[in-house]
Amino acid sequence: MENREKIINNKSEEFTKEEYKWINKIREEGGCFEYAPENLKSSYKFMINALRIGGHILEHSSKEVKNDKEIVLVAVDRNGYALKFASDELKNDKEVVLAALENDGRALEYASDELKNDKELVLAAIENNVNTFEYASDELKNDKELALAAVIANGRALKYASTERKNDKEVVLAALENDGRALEYASDELKNDKEIVLAGIKNSSIALKYVSDELKNDKELVLAAIENNVNTFEYASDELKNDKELALIAVKDDRFALTHASDELKSDKEVVLTAVKNDVRAFEYASDELKNDKKFISFLFEETNDEFLFTFISKKMQKFKKIFMLELYDGLTEEEKKWIDDSDRIWKNAPENIKSDKNFILRALKSKKMILEYASDELKNDKEVVLAALKNYGSTLEYASAGLKNDKEIVLAALKNYGSALEYASDELKSDKELVLAALENDGCALEYASIEFKNDKNIVFVALENAACALEYVSAELKKDKEIVLPAVKKNRMALQYVSGKLKNYKEIVLAALKNNGTALKYVSSELKKDKEIVLVALKNYGSALEYASDEFKNDKEVVLAVIKKDGSALEYASAELKKDRDFLLQISLLSKYALKYASRKLRNDRDFVLQVIERNWEALEFVPNKLKNDNEILSITLQKWVKHC
Repeated sequence: MENREKIINNKSEEFTKEEYKWINKIREEGGCFEYAPENLKSSYKFMINALRIGGHILEHSSKEVKNDKEIVLVAVDRNGYALKFASDELKNDKEVVLAALENDGRALEYASDELKNDKELVLAAIENNVNTFEYASDELKNDKELALAAVIANGRALKYASTERKNDKEVVLAALENDGRALEYASDELKNDKEIVLAGIKNSSIALKYVSDELKNDKELVLAAIENNVNTFEYASDELKNDKELALIAVKDDRFALTHASDELKSDKEVVLTAVKNDVRAFEYASDELKNDKKFISFLFEETNDEFLFTFISKKMQKFKKIFMLELYDGLTEEEKKWIDDSDRIWKNAPENIKSDKNFILRALKSKKMILEYASDELKNDKEVVLAALKNYGSTLEYASAGLKNDKEIVLAALKNYGSALEYASDELKSDKELVLAALENDGCALEYASIEFKNDKNIVFVALENAACALEYVSAELKKDKEIVLPAVKKNRMALQYVSGKLKNYKEIVLAALKNNGTALKYVSSELKKDKEIVLVALKNYGSALEYASDEFKNDKEVVLAVIKKDGSALEYASAELKKDRDFLLQISLLSKYALKYASRKLRNDRDFVLQVIERNWEALEFVPNKLKNDNEILSITLQKWVKHC
């Protein structure tokens, strides 16, 4: 260790001009060391200093250097991945491998088979990066302690556990507690274990997808999944897809659920009506029989008052569309027909006799008019009129009289249609638990309008977050510090991270959960964690353009930016200004992405030689060539040659 520290901390000696040239090349171009002279690739002094800049250049060093423990330690300290290029002897050296794992747990992939079977070492790798469990030996994949450590950190690591551990109830339950989707990797025996399956569904209802055929036919279990997430109706057995009770629950909240119902239920008027009331587009999935049923179509139109319904009726029924519509106009005067046809915004100019005619207003509301705002004060206080208005648009509660805003029946009707109508309820009803729950079941973000006591009520908040993770914005300051509240929210919606307490924005487990949902959540991470390589790499792996929110250090890190560009070329936009001026780096990038030219500095974009070199590497970059060079014959000629070759 002394020798190692001495080498790592030693000040570099004087460099020759050639050595300086290559040190700068490595700093600017990263991957150019392959072409360095052999004497440099074997020079201990040069390699020690060069590896401090980029451990990856070990790949192109001499065999002697790759087998030199002190030099390789410097390389893996800088970049754990460099272990891939060390000699077989050093891949079997515990000190070297541990040093690599401290930098990057994934380096376990390149350790010797012997060390992949070293429990202490594999545990260290898992603690650094749980996904490295994949590279442990078969023997250690069967080690219960290691398997538990892996699945507790990431339930889906169960994928790499041994067959025996995939059949170990304790291990599988621990995995499901972390991520219900881990049921995919459990043994067939446990996929048929009701206790196990319920644990998975409780965490993630999508787990129903992976259960045994027998349990997909278990109504209690399928009901639990659907109540948690109606989309899971898709995974029920064919027999249960023909269960009317389950179908009604599913189609009430998910129009696509009708696509998974049995043919029999697609012809069931009650099921289809429930689906269409939720979303008129669900009629697309009804049976042809119902799409040809004139009486039923007329009834649906009367119930929904939505012309979009006619998009899905049969061609045969299209000829009756006018008849369906004319029923709306029966018995109206020409003036009244005019007002029904006019847009909502013109209604403010309607004559008073029209605004106070109850029968006419009720007819007008059938055509989905948002006209309660313009009705007379008397009609705004008429329960029948207001209920008719709320049937179409819950938000029209805003225009009801103060008395009706304090009427529980009225407010409940509004909330069933539009959860955020809670905003317009009286203060008294904003403190009514039944009404608040009705609002939150429709729209979790309606929590914004609930009374303060409910914003601090854990059970109420859970309902809100279940329906809209962004409701975290309206939770009390105290609950924004509660990990149990925050973790499920950020797993569902990366935007939720912006609303958690400052302390939890610096909590790695919370942040990683958000980033795995969407890398752009990096925007809301604490300044400290924006400097954490593991955090930033997870974000960038999920979404390359999250580079925008990384610290300046990573925006200027060639290895990081290069890795991002390989996935998302447009992310170069967020690289540092320094890298956008780096000619050699951008030429390297141009092989991967046409955006190398788009985001290059203005000076480089107007440099004809640079543009030519980019076009030679990537003809698609012609799109970003400056106007003054777009008609350059040589540029056009090279582009044409490359394009013809590509075709």
